[in-house]
Amino acid sequence: MVPEKKSYMDLDLRRNADYWNIPISLPEVLKASKVEDEGALLHLASSDGVKSKLRTNTDEALSQGCFGAPWMHVRSEGRVEPFFGSDRLPLIGHLIGHQYEGPLNHLATSTPV
Repeated sequence: MVPEKKSYMDLDLRRNADYWNIPISLPEVLKASKVEDEGALLHLASSDGVKSKLRTNTDEALSQGCFGAPWMHVRSEGRVEPFFGSDRLPLIGHLIGHQYEGPLNHLATSTPV
């Protein structure tokens, strides 16, 4: 990641945390996630196995045309369709025949297929 992007992402993360009133401090996140041993988690996250899996997943995503995160491939009725961005979750729900149950569900204009 280029340093400029990291700086922007850090700022954007803080803005979103403030807007949604969600704490982003590591101890609070770990506690909410029920992580009991943060040292073990940090050790595992920096292990060669995890780094290798991340590289494999990244290479696979790039080969599929990924240009950002989150990147998802959804399989439905024999088709595979790519989606980028969490704001596409209502469309994914529609594609797989489920109603989106997110915070802006009242704005949806279609029903599941």
